[in-house]
Amino acid sequence: MSNLMDELPDDIRQFPNVSVAAFYAPHSQTIHMPKTNASDMQLNIDAGNLMAIQENYSIAIHEITHWADCIGTLWGLDRLRKIYNALNSTKHDEYEWWRVADLYDTDRRDSLTDYYTTVRQSSSTHSTKRPWTYNMSIGHEFDLTGKVDKKNPILFAIFGENPGGGRIIRQPVRVDSLLEANAMWSEMKSATEIISNYPQDDREVSFSLLSRKYGNTIYHPGLTLYSAPAHIISIATGSHDATISYWLASVISFIVLNLSIKHFKKIKVPSYLLPFGKKPLAYLSLKRDVGYAYTAIVFNSPRLAECTSFSDWLDKALMNSGLPDFPTIMKDAEYDYIHSPNLSLPGAFTERFQYLKEIGLLNLQARSKYMDPGIGLDYISKKYSPLPSIFDANDDQFYMSNSHMDKSLYDPEDAYLKRIDFHDFSRNFLSSCR
Repeated sequence: MSNLMDELPDDIRQFPNVSVAAFYAPHSQTIHMPKTNASDMQLNIDAGNLMAIQENYSIAIHEITHWADCIGTLWGLDRLRKIYNALNSTKHDEYEWWRVADLYDTDRRDSLTDYYTTVRQSSSTHSTKRPWTYNMSIGHEFDLTGKVDKKNPILFAIFGENPGGGRIIRQPVRVDSLLEANAMWSEMKSATEIISNYPQDDREVSFSLLSRKYGNTIYHPGLTLYSAPAHIISIATGSHDATISYWLASVISFIVLNLSIKHFKKIKVPSYLLPFGKKPLAYLSLKRDVGYAYTAIVFNSPRLAECTSFSDWLDKALMNSGLPDFPTIMKDAEYDYIHSPNLSLPGAFTERFQYLKEIGLLNLQARSKYMDPGIGLDYISKKYSPLPSIFDANDDQFYMSNSHMDKSLYDPEDAYLKRIDFHDFSRNFLSSCR
């Protein structure tokens, strides 16, 4: 087999880890860790020696969270359906190829290009003791003809100098940022769980290093894709603890990724967003923009100091937003997931889609049980669902548990190489219409 990294398309939609040590490829549902050795990882995982591989193990959990979000949420299932309809379309005539362009446009909207994100040099260093100033703005996408598209607004988080308020960063609040918030929380959670088992002296040092690592990350100007949702939580709730902010950001992100149409329509606009005008906010709601839903719920929430518990905070945040409680939202999400339509275009990839949908449902059900969608050691050990293998630098694979996916229904090597073929087909076809 040729080296998968050599075949990596230059424009593949990746979910890179903060340390750029791994990525998730959504069109093939594969995970890649090109800086690890599969044999070493497997040897330590099988021996239960997670202390020896703590950093790489937590990075793997980060990427597995992307995988779980992309097959085990209502948002993920809609996107998975677009991917597999597009894959099937390549085996039909040209009247079905519009699905390839539709997937391309969906990917572009979900992860806006670097054009929409701006980062300027800061005149000073910021931290939890000297936080960025914060504001929000609203802008619009350009359509395929290059014109400003008033029907496709974008919410931006604006971070600025403290003091002074001069803009440093403009970060779109879109689905890719919420996915990173989920993955960051899982990474932090699993790292904390592993370090908790260290000898006491090593534990204290390791916790200090871990705290410094994520403390540096949250105020890194180039990493607001990962940290913006946690910052928004901190501003709205008064939380000054990065761990709590990431946890609550993950909870709200998981909720909005699973909002049914009927619930999405009920979201109340918080007073914070009213100055942006009714029309742009109506378009965001109509599009079921999850970044908008996230921002609305967070700014409808009370300050943490006004609540008796975190569950009390969540109940009030949802109630103030016109939404039912967490169990009801997740019960409705499970119903919608089960009764969602199958592929509209039959083809060779249909069986693979159905299998991924079955596994996705298991993940949705497991993560809906508690007010914590983070994936940690307990999630892995209880084997709620089969888990994907992970490719290393040499395309060798390792497994996080002995609950593997059925290779006859989903072969990761074949899936990734088919993704390369699809990329070549897409690039050729899109040159005619994009």
